[in-house]
Amino acid sequence: MSCFTMIALVGCGGSASDVQVASSTNGTAPAAAAVASTPVVPATDVVSQFLDLVRRGGTDSGASTLLTSKAQSELQRIGRTVQPIGSPDARFTVTRSEMVPSDPNAALVHSVWAEPGPEGTTIESQVVWAVQKEANQWRISGLAMEFEGEPQPMIVNFEDGNRMAALLADVEGPSESSAELSQAASNPEQIDR
Repeated sequence: MSCFTMIALVGCGGSASDVQVASSTNGTAPAAAAVASTPVVPATDVVSQFLDLVRRGGTDSGASTLLTSKAQSELQRIGRTVQPIGSPDARFTVTRSEMVPSDPNAALVHSVWAEPGPEGTTIESQVVWAVQKEANQWRISGLAMEFEGEPQPMIVNFEDGNRMAALLADVEGPSESSAELSQAASNPEQIDR
């Protein structure tokens, strides 16, 4: 997967209705007992659900609900929504998860994203998703992605709206056409990380 297709995960537009917040009917937070009794979906399942919803696309896909509250808030603040990534033929495989030793409420979920390449080839990229436990559920806060031949991974923190806006502005540039963006997507070295 290219840098552009992963960055395209966050698209233009959006409104307050894109961010859904769980609350009870009287506007108060759910009771602690109700939160404690809610089964925790494994972090790997949350990432799989997120990737499937994003792959399917649409502004009402529900993918944004699997982001942390802070990430949802930051996307709304910068006027972005979760958008489809890659081609319709893209595939993903969530391979494993590991807890962050210094934080029992944080995990890293490893995945492989496969995109059809030129002449029948497949381009695979390793993506590691940062997930946080929030209200007793795993939610996605960002990702890290390595590119062949690049010394450092590209890190996208969904909870840092200013950095995401700058990163997207670099990719989307006002004079770039869709063809130029596709060309940049196939050559990650052209994109300033």
